[in-house]
Amino acid sequence: MKEDFHADFLETCRFCNLINNHNLKGGEQIHIPIYDQILYETANFFVIPALGSFVPGYIMIVSRNHIYSMAYLSNDEIEELLNLIALLRNTVKEKFSISPIIFEHGSAIGCFDKAANSVDHAHIHIVPIHITEETGVLRDASAFEIPDLKTIVSFKGEPYFLYVNEKWQHHLSHKTILPSQYMRKCIAKEIGCPLEWDWRQHEFLDNINTTVNLLSDVLCER
Repeated sequence: MKEDFHADFLETCRFCNLINNHNLKGGEQIHIPIYDQILYETANFFVIPALGSFVPGYIMIVSRNHIYSMAYLSNDEIEELLNLIALLRNTVKEKFSISPIIFEHGSAIGCFDKAANSVDHAHIHIVPIHITEETGVLRDASAFEIPDLKTIVSFKGEPYFLYVNEKWQHHLSHKTILPSQYMRKCIAKEIGCPLEWDWRQHEFLDNINTTVNLLSDVLCER
């Protein structure tokens, strides 16, 4: 690890700190690491490269408000999120030549089972990768198909796992207790590095640099 994530990081919210640091950027000289660089922002969300980027183009949508999952969004915020996802899917496919998968490990207030999440602040992963064993991934998670992303609001207050594949088919699991960073473990296995799933231990900074270099300018123009 090249950054110190220890006590201060673990005892506070990484994404809230990121927002605060970004807001201070104009008035104070502060160091913002490349994986906390905001690539795009809307009224209620911002986009950053994913720490632990297995592949270039791996990004995350983060809620500006400290909510536990995207299921806590209002109807208007859900619409904003859908528009943002559409923009990012098209941009990532254009720049990295593959339709991304999308997933969220949604947490619930006061719930010990975080649905395999490791940060209790709503964020969605967008990863340009093809999952060969998708059927097994969904089966092991006991995931079922849902009509669209708006369906997650029905699971507000519950931990859940949301998965959207390259074909824009939506699946959700909310009763099965999944292992920590479940989907990241599946992706690590897919790309042949099954032991490098933990973003705290494996940053993949080269991939993050590629993401920032290829996406920052094009997103600023959109």
